[in-house]
Amino acid sequence: MTTAVFDMDFIKYEAGYVAEDRSILVTEKKSGDQYTFKNRTEFWGASRKHNGGWLFDKNKGRLSPLTEDDFTIEDVQTSKGMRVAKQVVRTRIETILDKLGTQDYYGYVGQGESFRVERSTILKYKGNRENILRPVLLDEISSFILREFPVEVITFVEADDVCVWDTYHKTDKILVGVDKDYCGCEVNLFNPDKMDVPQLIKGVGRLWIDDKKKVRGDGFKW
Repeated sequence: MTTAVFDMDFIKYEAGYVAEDRSILVTEKKSGDQYTFKNRTEFWGASRKHNGGWLFDKNKGRLSPLTEDDFTIEDVQTSKGMRVAKQVVRTRIETILDKLGTQDYYGYVGQGESFRVERSTILKYKGNRENILRPVLLDEISSFILREFPVEVITFVEADDVCVWDTYHKTDKILVGVDKDYCGCEVNLFNPDKMDVPQLIKGVGRLWIDDKKKVRGDGFKW
């Protein structure tokens, strides 16, 4: 029987994002007026020129246009509760297993920092992600996954590392994950966001340009 090996990190984050609402609270420093927006794009537009957003419209006809320095921005995260998160986790796993035609599975979930953080002495490993908001329920979701599913905690390295080691050159195991780095590993890969069936990645591989003009590929070339 084919065994599915899950990188559970993408599932826990996905559940976390679905199980909360996000917005921003914008305060005009001079007046103290406050406004709520879905995101920064709705506030100041899609580009650094601030075209198309609320701020752009507000500045129309003003002799002294307001800039982002005239405001403070506070991120707001409102939890929908663990009931929603649990349902997302269960449904996601069940749907993937149905597509793969198996109920034999287990997975890995990461905790703590990778050894790469200590080794990265010039630029901190993934330091550019430090300001990215984590889902408010992330720790609770991790605990739920560990209690309810056949999952092993991974420390010091990352869950995706162990998933590759576990499934490397094994056709009877399917690596379930969404990380693009998997496309460069010799594994039987199933990306539930991009694939209808698993893809066996071997050897030199190939590169191509997709419909959105982005480079895609697999194998060593990738």
